[in-house]
Amino acid sequence: MLFAATALVFMLTAPGHLGTVDMRAELAVAQSMVSNADFTVSQDLPFVTVPYVVAPNGEHYSDHEIGQSLLLLPAALVGRIAGCTNSSSCPATAQHDAEFAASLLDGLAAAVAVMLMFLLASELGAEIGPSLVLALLFGFTTIEWAYAHDAFDVGPTTTALLLMLFAVVRGLRRDSMRWLLIGGVAAGAAVALRLPSLVCLPFIAAYVVTSTWRQGIVASLRRLAVLGGPVAAALILVAWYNWVRFGDPLQAGYSLASDYYGFGSPLSGIAGELFSPGRSVFLYSPILVAALAGLPLLWRRYRALTVTIVAIVVANVVFYGAYVAWWGGWDWGPRYLVPMTPFLILPLLPLLQRWGDLPRIARGAIYGLAAVGVLVQLLDISVDFQHQLQLLREAGAAAPDAQWWTVQYSGIWRHGQAAAGLLSGSAAYPSSFQFTDLSTAMPLKTVLDVWWVYAWIDGVSPLVLITVVVGAVAVVVGLARWVWRTSVVSPSADLDQQEERVSATPAHSGRAQRSADLALRLDEALQGLGGNDVSDK
Repeated sequence: MLFAATALVFMLTAPGHLGTVDMRAELAVAQSMVSNADFTVSQDLPFVTVPYVVAPNGEHYSDHEIGQSLLLLPAALVGRIAGCTNSSSCPATAQHDAEFAASLLDGLAAAVAVMLMFLLASELGAEIGPSLVLALLFGFTTIEWAYAHDAFDVGPTTTALLLMLFAVVRGLRRDSMRWLLIGGVAAGAAVALRLPSLVCLPFIAAYVVTSTWRQGIVASLRRLAVLGGPVAAALILVAWYNWVRFGDPLQAGYSLASDYYGFGSPLSGIAGELFSPGRSVFLYSPILVAALAGLPLLWRRYRALTVTIVAIVVANVVFYGAYVAWWGGWDWGPRYLVPMTPFLILPLLPLLQRWGDLPRIARGAIYGLAAVGVLVQLLDISVDFQHQLQLLREAGAAAPDAQWWTVQYSGIWRHGQAAAGLLSGSAAYPSSFQFTDLSTAMPLKTVLDVWWVYAWIDGVSPLVLITVVVGAVAVVVGLARWVWRTSVVSPSADLDQQEERVSATPAHSGRAQRSADLALRLDEALQGLGGNDVSDK
């Protein structure tokens, strides 16, 4: 139910078009796989810009990994069914149908990530209430929501890395080889989606070793083999994909792209990722400030896990900080750090578990940060970020590295102005973007960046759209009420009834009754969470 509710919200706020050339290139590969059984990228797709790099054999290919293209195969099939039988000569309507389907991928991936966050919190011993709150804060107050809307491969990568963490934690806590294998598959998927995900893996391996070393070196090596097998398979797949495209298993295509700038000193990038007005991870996900306060509490209970998530985050901040274009290019906020969001918010869990004991000012601060976080995500969702970046370019803004240190160039500031313009009917539109919008059947004005608004402008019956949107909202409200009643209200009522039974029975029978009730509730919770597997020792 949690997945269904969040997926509906993400679908309602999906743009219905691809606003990024990265996703368009990855979709073009999927379309070539479906139509031509190869991996080439056609620059002749109707009315859209498809970036590519030129291989030594003269063929055109994407400079991205194969993972996202594999996930986009269903969208490519939608295009083929709609009439795109050849990737180099798709009818415009078929291409638009394929891109509409592709725009929904990241929202579905984000809904899975929200569910995984809930399961991870529950696996760490949290009751249903704090687990649910953490999952919702992750899904709707952090940049995760923005990238459920904006189509980039960092969205599915976030889901893959979170599944890896959850599966490894569960596998170690339950001594389950099956769950460690699932963790390895998730890690391999993350590598196939974004090769820099490899930065995370040494720390996950160290976590497995430190958690099992008392069982002996053989036990640790067995678990590492189970975890590492799928990763090795993913690396072989990536190497084969590179060899097919460029004749070199180590050439992923990055260095062939015109926008590849290499690596340098990480100091400027680290400062920008953490503190700049234009790209600070804490400005685009304010709730993470509160999560920092929970680190000492998480450390007291789960030291190895705390060290692991801190090491993963620090390693990624340093790695991407050393990249010359650390800001992530044409996008919203700190794109490269989006996959770190689950790791950054997890320390908030101990604070939620002690909610009643927190000072009133601390609870108020968390409420405030959460509210600001929702607002920040809505600013991205409400306006096409491409229009705002193009307006910045038309205004003759400074070099990118300087832009992110200037408040008025910040995406939050610009989108805030654009949102205010939408409300007053005076939102600026970049005139130099007219051809791009015409080619993708987009209106030549700044409007709310969701699919049902575009459908209304394109002439779809308002009655149909109102019925669909209102019906979806009603379903979301119904699911939310059901989740709240079954996850929060019902457990509280059960506890009240249990206390009444305890007060009406002798002490020894009360203890027995409490034990029986607790065992029953734990069994029901584990079954509800899918946790009733047995050890695979």
